[in-house]
Amino acid sequence: MKNSLVLLLTIGRAENLPNVLSCQKGTYLAKVVGQSGRSCVECPWYCHECTDGSSCTRCFEGSIFSSPTNYCKCPAGQYMSAYSQKCKSCRHNCQKCSDYQTCTKCEDSFDLDYTGRCITCGPAKYFYKAYKFCGHCPKNCETCRSDDKCLACED
Repeated sequence: MKNSLVLLLTIGRAENLPNVLSCQKGTYLAKVVGQSGRSCVECPWYCHECTDGSSCTRCFEGSIFSSPTNYCKCPAGQYMSAYSQKCKSCRHNCQKCSDYQTCTKCEDSFDLDYTGRCITCGPAKYFYKAYKFCGHCPKNCETCRSDDKCLACED
């Protein structure tokens, strides 16, 4: 029976063994709905070790443990890759992102456009915040706040 317990715990199942007391790292002990026993269930993908399906006790290397929520997160400028379970860098000029393609906060002096990228509008352009894109300044205007508010005229 001892060998059966080890084998079943290794694959994360404890069916027909109501007295399972502990699980291997990366899994937690949970009551199985509709069964009298308990089973070893994998921790959420962002936890290295956990006590239940939402509380991490140890994070993967490179991520930071957040004590009030018992959640693992990445440092600023990085996101947690579900594929590799590691913190990966956001795109250039992005301060906070949900994945490589989607920035949620840009570094200072950059604006977040409608595609989730950080941009700066070139000369004679302004950032139109409502629609998150660069618009053109009025004719003969070097810098502007909108398409009808010129701040500095061309020489």
